[in-house]
Amino acid sequence: MGAYAVPLYGAGLEKDARRRARVRQNLQPLGVSFMVYGGYRLVSGIMALMAFHLFARGVFGDMPPFLRELAGSVLPAVALLAAVMAVLDVVVGYGLVTRRAWARIPAIVLGVLALVRVPFGTALGIYTLWVLAPRAAGEEFEQITASA
Repeated sequence: MGAYAVPLYGAGLEKDARRRARVRQNLQPLGVSFMVYGGYRLVSGIMALMAFHLFARGVFGDMPPFLRELAGSVLPAVALLAAVMAVLDVVVGYGLVTRRAWARIPAIVLGVLALVRVPFGTALGIYTLWVLAPRAAGEEFEQITASA
């Protein structure tokens, strides 16, 4: 064996152990990230709703009539959807932090949906998929939630 040769008998086991511990080590930070992201989405949605409401009332100048109609009909539905998604983020984050068995699949779904929301949603989505999507992660998650 040369000076830089790596023994083969233990290298694969250490890598496998690190991979298996991925969920255990990242579940708490991932759950907290979901809760923070949900709070961020809720606050930014409220601010956008208030700004558009001020524009619709003419505080910053006159607005075309079709935008006033949009503010009265479509905007409340969009705001409600944004609020529901923000609450779902917080609930799923809480489920991950408290190691609930039901939280894995909704976290993956919300992570995929978050991918299009650059930059924070994209980062959260990639992190979620890296931690929870692999098959081995599913097995480890089931073990963790069974012991909780």
